Amino acid sequence: MRTLLLLLITLQLTASAQDWHPPLDPPLYLSGSFGELRSNHFHSGIDIKTGGVEGKPVYAVERGEIVRIRVGPAGFGKVLYMKHPNGKTSVYAHLSEFDSVLAAYVKSEQYRLQQFALDLYPIAGRYTYQKGDEIAKSGNSGSSGGPHLHFEIRDTRTEHPLDPIAEGFEIADHRAPLMENLMLVPIGRDALCNGERKTFTLPLIRSGVGEYRVSRPGYYKLSGTWGFAIETVDQQDGGSNKNGTVALKMWLNDSLHYQHSIDEFSFDETRYLNSLITFDQYKCCSDQASKLYVEPNNQLSFVQGNPAGYSFSDSSSYNLKIEASDRAGNRSILEFDFEGITPESQVSLSDQPLVYPDDQLWLAHNEVHRLPADDARCIIPAGVLYADTYFPVEVSEPSGSMHKSRPFFSPVYRFGHTGIPAHTYFTLDLPLESLPTGLREEQLCFVEIEDNGRLEWWPGDWTAGRFVGRSREFGRYAITADTLAPSIDPVNIFARKNMNKDSTILVRISDDFSGIDQITGTIDNEWVLMEWNPKTRRLWYTFDEHCGPGEHTFELRVTDNCSNTAEYLVFFSR
Repeated sequence: MRTLLLLLITLQLTASAQDWHPPLDPPLYLSGSFGELRSNHFHSGIDIKTGGVEGKPVYAVERGEIVRIRVGPAGFGKVLYMKHPNGKTSVYAHLSEFDSVLAAYVKSEQYRLQQFALDLYPIAGRYTYQKGDEIAKSGNSGSSGGPHLHFEIRDTRTEHPLDPIAEGFEIADHRAPLMENLMLVPIGRDALCNGERKTFTLPLIRSGVGEYRVSRPGYYKLSGTWGFAIETVDQQDGGSNKNGTVALKMWLNDSLHYQHSIDEFSFDETRYLNSLITFDQYKCCSDQASKLYVEPNNQLSFVQGNPAGYSFSDSSSYNLKIEASDRAGNRSILEFDFEGITPESQVSLSDQPLVYPDDQLWLAHNEVHRLPADDARCIIPAGVLYADTYFPVEVSEPSGSMHKSRPFFSPVYRFGHTGIPAHTYFTLDLPLESLPTGLREEQLCFVEIEDNGRLEWWPGDWTAGRFVGRSREFGRYAITADTLAPSIDPVNIFARKNMNKDSTILVRISDDFSGIDQITGTIDNEWVLMEWNPKTRRLWYTFDEHCGPGEHTFELRVTDNCSNTAEYLVFFSR
């Protein structure tokens, strides 16, 4: 019996301690960690540095088969998915090129389907590799902000991303997380701190090894319902990048009230990140602090904590302790003392009178809301909001106003503000009795006027005197139109040019508002593969067997999301 028990323990340890091959030549240094707080999502892998260059060999971390290949101008760009016998799938993203066998398969499919962007699922067993085989070259494709390898380990059955470091990939780390700011966040309508209802951001300083305190100590007296949030980052050896912190805990008077550890998550829940962070601070100031309480509609599987914050209604002393830790066991601790106080004894320490936003609506998160603004409507399904919230609704500018030379064909309506996160889509329903003179229906669209003045395009449909669409960002909206076609700027081609010494046809394309939707390039009326990098505006065709010696005609059509089309035609020779 004892021998059997030892055997079972040995098998369990062997299974959990997977011997992976590194995806790049070691040592591995990170520019991004698993579970990092990104825009609307958690980072689903680790970003491994490549020395600021492309073209580093990328290796299969275990024997397996390629089960998926994607190519696109955004997102992961060029990416491979490899299934392994151990129940895991590895992902390699932002690649510059695939190995020659995969590259030939992808190109043949691009020509067969006549499209650059692909999502391919090869026949089972068609492309198999051994551990350590080179499968690709690192790059900067897709939405990458610089050359690196985005690498993931997923559970094959659930498709959940798993922390590669927890799965056995070794990253040198002798540095504890850094604690930067503590935030006191008002939740209830009765929340006051020193007579004010606002978010308090308290900078932190190191007071010892792995210990932090508020840099400017003071007296903080809280009543009503409050939440706490911590802004923290982590760093590993070999770099100064501020990466994400994997685990947080919070105690009040030595009682554990909150904890999370981001070991894995599902893609279905990743947008709930907007409930975990102080979203309003992120939108206004790019500060991503993690809340240490659980909002009512926060459905993250790895979070455990008090629902809807913490209530203070009596004169008591409190000690707040927060711990941030990483996979290597490095820890940092913050301690903060404050007072609870009964609401009737609150004294305003501000020179300004107390102001409550009573002119705004108070919306329940679990109800459907149909909000009128003159003849316009905003329909918010239950579950769009993460918590009950104040919600402004107003008509802020009349029809006919202009922003950045763009005419508005409706008033500007405010539904909420950019600091309120929306988990799923809500509906905008604005009146538009007739089509403005000189416009095609497909040119109409919504425009969101962001706080910094930037204009963002959203689609809509015009029917029965109403213009209706969906959005996932609260704020100011109006009806406008996109009437300008994309621009096409030739880089290395001109009329009658002999291109024998060129390896590509290169142009730059851009669009001023709604964005590029379709690209079609032909040589002698035959489709050719145009590769596109939106970050650099570069669009190119690499000369191959589809363009031999002789006289040729190159034609390019670029269409935006409002059906405006630009065309470019040129004769050349090779």
